Amino acid sequence: MVRSQERENYLAGILTTMVKTGYGWFEFKNYKWGSENGPATFGNEEYASVEARDTGEMRVAAGDEEFVEVTTNTVARGMSLLKSGKVHVGSHVIAQIHDEDIDSDGADCILQAAILGEIVYG
Repeated sequence: MVRSQERENYLAGILTTMVKTGYGWFEFKNYKWGSENGPATFGNEEYASVEARDTGEMRVAAGDEEFVEVTTNTVARGMSLLKSGKVHVGSHVIAQIHDEDIDSDGADCILQAAILGEIVYG
């Protein structure tokens, strides 16, 4: 999928929100973000990626403990699942997605939708 750089930067920002303000349902490692100006810097061409796994008791007990790579494509997939109604979420999160004003709760729901295929927590 080809996206505008503006859209890619927006999705990278959501991924960063997931990591920096997460609720603790997920463990993260190998977090990378930056731009053409270098690692951990803002710019015109931003990027972000991380590996995540669900650390919630229900998933760990089921043996689902693998880390998965999370990229801007993962964020876009999570948003699409929520907007389409394939994964159900509160109307306040849908409003955040439509308004392009994602807070930590919205970012968490996007990640859950993308990785877990459902909203398990919250």
